[in-house]
Order: sequence, then structure tokens, then C-alpha cells
Amino acid sequence: MSNEELNYEIIETYKNIEIRKYDNMILASVEVQGDKSQAISNGFKIIAKYIFGENSNNKKINMTVPVMQENKSSFNDWEISFVMPSKYNLKNLPSTKDHRVILYEIALKKSNYH
Repeated sequence: MSNEELNYEIIETYKNIEIRKYDNMILASVEVQGDKSQAISNGFKIIAKYIFGENSNNKKINMTVPVMQENKSSFNDWEISFVMPSKYNLKNLPSTKDHRVILYEIALKKSNYH
């Protein structure tokens, strides 16, 4: 079984870098502290519980790719995010039981990928 991948359009390619335009997406995100590998591991586990059924509907949510990480305001602050499957919107997505997991929609954005 393959995971749903974000829908995108390649705007420009230069060597091994692609400029991509993504559709709107809903993220389940958590902010964690630690070095990069520790933060990614901890954040992944927290959000994985949500998609594996620890949510208001006790419903499993399919995994998507990629899992995103972003370094926040200081060196050891990270936001780890899973993109929710495209069939969901903020109204039909189960709410979180863990207050650390935040659900929100982000609008179209460009991203460098390599």
C-alpha cells in the first residue's frame, strides 16, 4: 500500500533542484525541542499516535508523504508536520486528544526540493 503524496506542479528545474507549487493542505503538527534527529523522532511519534487512532473518532488516518520538519525560532525548536489525506478538511478531520497536536490549513506555497 503506497502513501498519498502531496499534489504539486513543477514550476522550474535547475540541476537537482525543483521549484514546486503545492495545493492547499491540512497539517497535523507538533512543536518539539531537541537536536534535529531527536526532535523528528519525538514529533513523529506524537503525530503517529493521532493518525493511528488516538483521536476524537478513534479512527485511523492514512499516512501521507512527505513528513515535514521546520527549524523554528531557535536552534533546538522544531515543528514536525504530517500532511492529512486530501479527502479531509478541517470540518471532517477527527480532532486531537493530545493538546500538543495542532490541525491547521496552509495555502498554496512554493518550495525548493532536492
